[in-house]
This record gives sequence, C-alpha cells and structure tokens, in this order.
Amino acid sequence: MINIKGSSASQPGYYYFFYNIEVQSKCFNTTGIEDIFKTDKQLEYIFNPLGSRVIFQKNQIQFYKYSDGSVQKKITID
Repeated sequence: MINIKGSSASQPGYYYFFYNIEVQSKCFNTTGIEDIFKTDKQLEYIFNPLGSRVIFQKNQIQFYKYSDGSVQKKITID
C-alpha cells in the first residue's frame, strides 16, 4: 500500500526522513457515507456550563443537547 519513492539520506536504503511517499488504498465501504452527513436530530434543550437548563442568550457560552445524544458548544456574539 505504501511505496517510498525517495529520501533525504545520502546513501540508498537509509530512510531517516521520508519524502515523496505514495499511498494507495481501496475504499471498501462506500455505502452509507451520505448518511454520516444527513441528520434528523432535534434540539432537546440548552444548558449552561453549570448544567442548568436555560433559554437562548447572546454573549454567553451555552451547550445545545440534541436528540441523537450529541452536544454542541455555542456562543452567539452580539
């Protein structure tokens, strides 16, 4: 899968630092890649750094909890 095409060493066969490396690989799993970027997640609630549920506020760090279990940290600067 990897073919070393050359090196910075002065003698052939010694590879202290690698340059000019080619990598080739087959992609075996191409189904479902689009599903990674598609999401039907819904916002469940917003909470502050102390864990209390809050409503949207500008200029405050807030965490957005989604239905898929993910959490996103956001700050809206006004």
